Amino acid sequence: MRPFLALLLLFRQAAPAADSARPERAPVLIELFTSEGCSSCPPADTLLAKLDELQPVTGVTVIALEEHVDYWDHQGWRDPFSSAEFTARQQRYAGLLHIESPYTPEMVIDGHSEFVGNDSERALHELATAALAPKVPVQVMVEDKSGDRISLAVNAPIGRYNRDREVAEAVAGQLQAAGIQATVKVQEWVTYSNLIGRRGLSPLYELGWNQPSADADGVITSLFTTNAPLSTYSNPEIDRLADEARGELDPVKRKALYKRIATILNDDAAWIVLFEYEDLYATSKRLHWQPRGDEFIRAYEMSVN
Repeated sequence: MRPFLALLLLFRQAAPAADSARPERAPVLIELFTSEGCSSCPPADTLLAKLDELQPVTGVTVIALEEHVDYWDHQGWRDPFSSAEFTARQQRYAGLLHIESPYTPEMVIDGHSEFVGNDSERALHELATAALAPKVPVQVMVEDKSGDRISLAVNAPIGRYNRDREVAEAVAGQLQAAGIQATVKVQEWVTYSNLIGRRGLSPLYELGWNQPSADADGVITSLFTTNAPLSTYSNPEIDRLADEARGELDPVKRKALYKRIATILNDDAAWIVLFEYEDLYATSKRLHWQPRGDEFIRAYEMSVN
């Protein structure tokens, strides 16, 4: 497996304290997958709007999202609000919720339950049920906010990776183009690596990674489980799935578990893979040596004429 450089986002979810008081209103996300080309969708669109406006369930703050899929676009007609990203999101839900195929209108509650989107009684029931589930508080860590501008740091080492500082500056430039004030902070590798081990770099930092065995376990457990030495991310569902996958001997079931993990990490945007290194080797013509797939360079595997 080739090494790659990734930008990791510090998005640490703290488990709620057992004795903490539950907020008066629990936030519940309701997503409606719909389309202007779907004849049965208008009642569901109206229902979502009413749920958002009236907030009808006691103790629940409804967070309503209407997501227009693009598989209804055909013969030159296109829903102006449709997006392939919404279609891909619905397809991921179909896998997670064990649905044979996506459909419209479909409502998904907190990512855990789904039903036909124009069923108002089911919607009220699922909202009330979801409000009883434990909620994970999320903190966004920023250095400064002036008016509508957010300031944050992009951390990078000096001389550890190819053009590590230049990559960080390019990322910072892209963030600034999106309206985020980003500054690059660089440090020599010893200090930088110590800060990684102490979870001292936030909210964005560069990290290169190479997994010689190409097995998913090494990446997941090292970077994304709560108690891993290099982890700055925590998600109880990832911890549970990673532990289950590690003990699963059936290769098909193990692959399915890692697919679920990958889907969650993609949705959480826990990291952004920037690029993959090409391995370049230069040797003397007198040296007999074959590069290894795991990138180890062992002198005892070499011979000289």
